[in-house]
Amino acid sequence: MSAQHGLHLKPATSASTTLSSSSEADDATAGLDARAAAIVMRCVRNTVNTGRTVVCTIHQPSIDIFEAFDDLLLMKSGGYVTYHGSLGKQSTKLIAYFEVSI
Repeated sequence: MSAQHGLHLKPATSASTTLSSSSEADDATAGLDARAAAIVMRCVRNTVNTGRTVVCTIHQPSIDIFEAFDDLLLMKSGGYVTYHGSLGKQSTKLIAYFEVSI
């Protein structure tokens, strides 16, 4: 989480508190090991399951964390949208999109 928003993410214990006060998670798993990152993402999912929209920026996520997302906005340099939409189960929609696009 970004310090500019007054949010500091400490390994998993503050994730639910942080998400209850904000619906933005900027690189929420940065610096965390796989277990702690999974806990944070469970907190994100629990928040989404209450009907709230959560926007996350995750750099180089593991496949498990990547597939925890419902939708993806993938941008390339310059802010151009490369893909925006549902991932599908096991990322099938995303894979199909890029197979057709290539």
